Amino acid sequence: MRLWRLLTVVALVGISCSRSTTSIESAFDFLSQKNKFSDSDICEIYDLKDKRQTDSLITYLHHSDPIYREEAADALGSVQDMRAARPLIQLLKKETVANVKKAAAFALGQIGQTYLEDEMIEMVSELNDQPQVQAVLLEAIGKCASGAGLEFLASFQSSSNVSYYGQAAGIMRASLRGLVSVNSINSAIDILTVSDSLVVRELAAFYLSRVVEGQMLDSKASHLLKLIVDEEQNNVRSSLILAVGRLTPSEEIESTLLHILNTEEVSSEIKVSIIRAFSDYSSLVVEKDIFNLMMDPAPNVTVTASQHFYGRVKPLQVKGYLAASEKITNLRARAMFLRALLNANPKDRYTFQQIEYLYRNSANVYEQGMLLKAMAESPSQYKFLIHILEETAHPVLITAAMEGLIQIRNDKDFEILKVEHPNVESDFETVFRNAIESRDIAQIYYASIALRNPEYGYRNTIKDYSFISDVMKSLQMPRDVEAYAELQKTLHYFEGELDKGLHFPKQNYNGINWEKVKEIPKGQKVVITTSKGEIELNLLVEKAPATVALFYQLLKTGFYDGKTFHRVVPNFVVQGGCPRGDGFGGLDETIRSELSSVNYQQGVVGIASAGKDTESCQWFITLQPAFHLDGRYTAFAEVTRGLSVIENLEVGDLIIEAREGGVLASF
Repeated sequence: MRLWRLLTVVALVGISCSRSTTSIESAFDFLSQKNKFSDSDICEIYDLKDKRQTDSLITYLHHSDPIYREEAADALGSVQDMRAARPLIQLLKKETVANVKKAAAFALGQIGQTYLEDEMIEMVSELNDQPQVQAVLLEAIGKCASGAGLEFLASFQSSSNVSYYGQAAGIMRASLRGLVSVNSINSAIDILTVSDSLVVRELAAFYLSRVVEGQMLDSKASHLLKLIVDEEQNNVRSSLILAVGRLTPSEEIESTLLHILNTEEVSSEIKVSIIRAFSDYSSLVVEKDIFNLMMDPAPNVTVTASQHFYGRVKPLQVKGYLAASEKITNLRARAMFLRALLNANPKDRYTFQQIEYLYRNSANVYEQGMLLKAMAESPSQYKFLIHILEETAHPVLITAAMEGLIQIRNDKDFEILKVEHPNVESDFETVFRNAIESRDIAQIYYASIALRNPEYGYRNTIKDYSFISDVMKSLQMPRDVEAYAELQKTLHYFEGELDKGLHFPKQNYNGINWEKVKEIPKGQKVVITTSKGEIELNLLVEKAPATVALFYQLLKTGFYDGKTFHRVVPNFVVQGGCPRGDGFGGLDETIRSELSSVNYQQGVVGIASAGKDTESCQWFITLQPAFHLDGRYTAFAEVTRGLSVIENLEVGDLIIEAREGGVLASF
């Protein structure tokens, strides 16, 4: 795990200093692995952060103890209140302690105000003798950057891995603001060429993989391909492969990637990236190789290969592919491939019959859900989905059927469907109204969005919309916040007040449970036994105390036992812990976001949310670096054992048991 405050110069980040003390009690606290929250002042700072009390946190920036100044600056990075920007700038200018300066720079980046860019740039040269502070500031400039800031970062003269880190991170952060230039592309490629630091190279390659205008990279094709061929680190290589996939398709790119695929023993991550890089390629050789990958033993590979065929199958290919689909053993991949076939010919009754047969004979509710979504490729079969929606009680099937119906209503050929089925418009209006009155939050979420779509004209046909406000009053907050928000937007639409802001009922919030937090030692590990094997996590209690305390207590009560992994995105995340199993479940109480400087490297565990301060019980683990999540989602743990298990998890795999582990030894 690479935290900018935990790494050495070689690993790119400085070691935070512990509070200087000679007390025997503090020394024994350290040896006994007690966390830092035995300090009441630190608890107060975290309480202020939790309550979003910016003014009181700003006061702590002037405290005589640098530990508290650092903690307060970090806290302001989580609160993200622009009122703190000017005090943080002043702290960065006047502070003498490096860790405090790094925290101030991080917080400024989190606030992300472009008007601070010039002052931040002016301070960079003053920090040449403090390279680690300078690196954090360079990254923060990227989070605040305008075009001028990006050009400053692109032209910055780095001289060490520490400064290369700051430059690469800054350029990457600027790209997340939609800022890309030829100079920044050249700088990223130069960094990949000269830096031997893995995290620096990951940042630079990640940036290149997200350059939307692939033509900007066309002139670099040969150089990038050479980097891919020579690269030994999977994460870097994977991102570079995605980058060349954005270029104008060429024979050179195709032959190089096919050579890697067919002559090397490459990892599943590389196979996934190569498949995605071929999204704009249609040669017979490419199609054949990707079809064969649907029989790959790695689930992420076979799923990605099946996704490749959606929208690419020609009607005349359907019959042959349908017969060949029997070779696919991965349930999700098979369902997705059949969806691609039905998409190619929505009226092909043999494909639909095969999908329906598999649905009726499947014992796996997640496979059934995927097959329901496949059925939506045949809009004329919409009544089958309505029947499932009315008859089933399983949240996974309810949500899948609802998603399928939404897809049909959005279909470009819906007008043709109205000719074939004269009552279809009223059928869908009834479905959406019933969905809202069902009080099921997934149905409410999707139906609300549909009812306020102006193209559907429901405001002209639904004259009495009082049912919307009635259902809003019945929702349990904050658990149902996603459904409540969408319902409120829909109510505003029917009232003709589209610009009206959202308002939520005031909720009682109990704050951080310090008694529970203090019981969790620094370095506490937990073990999650899945249907694919064991995963061990190290809890980051000092980074996210409220989140860790909630997760730890849920784990100890057996809450996660028997839950599933309901979401798997190859080369991105696996996600689990949902009480409903469909991603819409949560607890009766939410907690605040605890945003920190933790980078989302491979194997970092984050808490899912529906927006800031809506965190609950669902969590995810990153399969590859996901730097775009940094500072946006609470990171509360890291995988210390079982990465290979995570890479093989599939949708529907079980969390058999989650339990306490040992305590990570201090150093």
